[in-house]
Amino acid sequence: MFAQQHIPSLNMERNDDFDYWSLMLYTLEEFGYLSYNDWKFSMEDALGNLMPVLKHYGMDPAIYDDISDKDSIMEPEVCPMIAARLPNTYLLASIDTGADAYAITVVPIETAEKIVAIANAMVKPPHNTGIQLVAAT
Repeated sequence: MFAQQHIPSLNMERNDDFDYWSLMLYTLEEFGYLSYNDWKFSMEDALGNLMPVLKHYGMDPAIYDDISDKDSIMEPEVCPMIAARLPNTYLLASIDTGADAYAITVVPIETAEKIVAIANAMVKPPHNTGIQLVAAT
């Protein structure tokens, strides 16, 4: 109901059968809370996609300006380095989309456990790991 109310382009009937996991991903992306990145995206593209959520939380996107090798392909192994640059009251979350893409977002520590608990309670596509909080290195 929330997504339908706030995303005019979402066409659903009250009784439509839809996948809540996919709807959550769509809603997060639509509101700018999700950096959704094809596996071929460069690090620069992935960080660029993360900018709306950084700005939402009042963070200066310049925290990533001095990262070297931004032209390289975005690999999940760099997520801890991305997380390490966040203020200490935020975490990086990696969301399994069920596809060959990476989805990352920033979450306040105070709500991180609730977010993971809700995600774990949802029916997800087979072999989907849900939301993983990324530890900084």
